[in-house]
Amino acid sequence: IACRAAKPTTLQIATYNVLNPVHKSVGNNREADDDKLWLARGRRQAAFVADALGAADVICLQEWFFEPRWQKLFEEALPSHRLCTARRRGVHPHDGSERRDGLAIFSRLPLEAVAAPVFDDGRSGLVATLQRRGDRPVVVATCHLPFADAAARQAQASACAAAAERQARRDDASLTVLCGDFNENAAAPACRGLEARGWTNCAAAAATQALDSGTGGTTFLGTTHRAHTGDALSCDHIFATDRSAGGQQSSGCFDAAGARLVAARRVADTWDPEFVDSDHTPVVAEFSFRAAKASADTVEADP
Repeated sequence: IACRAAKPTTLQIATYNVLNPVHKSVGNNREADDDKLWLARGRRQAAFVADALGAADVICLQEWFFEPRWQKLFEEALPSHRLCTARRRGVHPHDGSERRDGLAIFSRLPLEAVAAPVFDDGRSGLVATLQRRGDRPVVVATCHLPFADAAARQAQASACAAAAERQARRDDASLTVLCGDFNENAAAPACRGLEARGWTNCAAAAATQALDSGTGGTTFLGTTHRAHTGDALSCDHIFATDRSAGGQQSSGCFDAAGARLVAARRVADTWDPEFVDSDHTPVVAEFSFRAAKASADTVEADP
């Protein structure tokens, strides 16, 4: 009897800020005040997410709109995924109404546990333990850091990372990922702080792999956000923990058991270059996992 090695499995994670209708200005008003406007854009957004990101196993969304009709649009567009959310605390400063923005994770992997650490300004993170078939789970966390306060960005990124780390230890995760809208580039304090904790920026790791292969590479993915100030920013990031043997970092390797980064990319080819439907573009990272052992269907008898 000859046994073939089992094929590695893959995991694709996407992050995208969908632009909450409460935050989208329409003249002197807000899109959320006009059902016709936000429903039309919601349909376009849900269709885009399904077409461009539907193949991803996990889709992390920022500025999620807490409105049943908005949720229904996305759930109908992503029937193979299940939803968990974390709503921001407090009130909208423009009218004093309860906040209707927050975070969402759509996952085609079974959801084992969820946590939503709350920060001082009412924002929260969203941390989910997801079960991979026949193997150890993964922990995926997402966040949306504040635009104007660099110290708060760094504190919240660190707090969300700590919550994800705790959950990963408790659930014996094989990989821990933190992604979202950081409102700063990869060289700024929140991102550098994560690297100091032992997290790796997947864009930088992918660039290092490309350099190692001789094909070149770019640490920054390019513009992922057109800010209200008009600035073009690269601020949507995916980080992963590096738990390689001996604690030594290597390009793209995140786990002694064999979790590796395959690619990190910006999804821009099919998106609106004028940033009309969202002021962000999605970012996707793909990981592979070395199979621990051959499964029954990989065993063959010699003729």
